[in-house]
Amino acid sequence: MRLKIELNDSQIILSTIEDIKRQGRAKALKEMAANCDDQMVIPDFFADENITDWNFTK
Repeated sequence: MRLKIELNDSQIILSTIEDIKRQGRAKALKEMAANCDDQMVIPDFFADENITDWNFTK
């Protein structure tokens, strides 16, 4: 949810703004999941990646 803040004389007016870009996004994501079309495009790890080689020290 986005918020619009207006100052009118000595009043502060808060109102919500409908985000047109996100309209229908929840429905589209549910449809993608139902159609198994929400798979990862890039894997979390690559086949040749070795996590033991990572250095986690500062």
